[in-house]
Amino acid sequence: MTNPRPATELTAIDRGFLRDGHPHQIISAAIHYFRVHPDLWEDRLRRLRAMGVNTVETYIAWNLHQPTPDRTEFSGPADVARFIRSAEHLGLDVILRPGPYICAEWEFGGLPAWLLAGPAPRLRRTDERYLAAVDAWFDELIPVLRPHLASQGGPVVALQIENEYGSYGTDTDYLDQLRRGLIRRGVDCLLFTADGATDGSVGLLDSLDALSTRVHRLSPEAVEALGQSLGLIHYRTRLGGPFPDATLRVHGLAGRAQVFLDGEPLGLLERDSPLDALPIDLPEAGARLDLLVENMGRINYGPWLEDRKGISGGVWIDGQYQFDWEIRPLPLTGTDLTALRFGAAQAVEGPAFHRSEVEILAPADGFLAPPGWTKGQVWLNGFALGRYWDRGPQRMLYAPAPVWRAGRNELVILELHRPGERVEILDAADLGPTG
Repeated sequence: MTNPRPATELTAIDRGFLRDGHPHQIISAAIHYFRVHPDLWEDRLRRLRAMGVNTVETYIAWNLHQPTPDRTEFSGPADVARFIRSAEHLGLDVILRPGPYICAEWEFGGLPAWLLAGPAPRLRRTDERYLAAVDAWFDELIPVLRPHLASQGGPVVALQIENEYGSYGTDTDYLDQLRRGLIRRGVDCLLFTADGATDGSVGLLDSLDALSTRVHRLSPEAVEALGQSLGLIHYRTRLGGPFPDATLRVHGLAGRAQVFLDGEPLGLLERDSPLDALPIDLPEAGARLDLLVENMGRINYGPWLEDRKGISGGVWIDGQYQFDWEIRPLPLTGTDLTALRFGAAQAVEGPAFHRSEVEILAPADGFLAPPGWTKGQVWLNGFALGRYWDRGPQRMLYAPAPVWRAGRNELVILELHRPGERVEILDAADLGPTG
């Protein structure tokens, strides 16, 4: 049976949406048509409708529809118009996310591999070759979608521009070119961006003075000698050169050390790793050396119980001890993170704090999952939820109800390597394989 649906357009207001001039609540869920057999689309949409939602959203995977530059597919599993009609038949609104980049945990983020043939364009930015390929793709796609827009009596009420771009980059000219390209081709419904979980970021090495007071020592010292128990500790010195094709070693390392030379990653040293040295090539002018050491926990039984953390020996380059160090304890327990000065959201590589605000109606137990993030620590409203690591086996952090607030909540993540594009907030735990 076909459910009646109003052929009216969606408009955004300050704190919600209007449909035909009346307040309207979007209750949405996702079905990616390219992950489901076409003959099961209606069944899956019916199940979604039975859940009480009024809107289905889906990505559009460019690489599914255009496997080669001269071949475009809109039939069979790629018949997106049929999927839209199936949703309309059931009285569902449709939100489309045509990218061109979609992420979606899908091959190459939905981009076609042929973009990398020959001199590859610079992706997801204002690049002439990339935008020419996008324009050619939109010339094929938009005529298929346009008859299904709400202004034409169809179910499509909104389109997303790109995907979570605010978490990736700051090229607003690129987004504007995509926006204008959609409008020029006749897309007249609501356009929006979804910018992921990150709404502010700041590098840890840029925040040392806000988080800690430096002390000067001739040689590196263990954290306990500086009155610290847990967290991170930062060591910095100025190296003299030249040291061509040299080797850097850290003696007495108890923890996990990220090593940087003039702010660029040099490598990673771990106490339990067979790699105990890093190659280093110092110019005559020398360079700044930074070591950020994480306390991974002390041994709690056995002959190695006296487990001092940080660096209790010294740093050698080709057998020469390096002296004159600035040391900053970073216990991150009771640290006032409000001292951090967050800038615009961007894809910061290396140790950095990322901040986002999350709104909820009422406090309840929850779980935070950081898919795509590497290693770090999470605070919710100033409360340390714990640490995560993509090595596993833990997949998420427990966020108990008393830590949440009705309304706005602040989430701060210290990511030591590479951030993901989003953080998931769930009402049940994923414990992974338990057998």
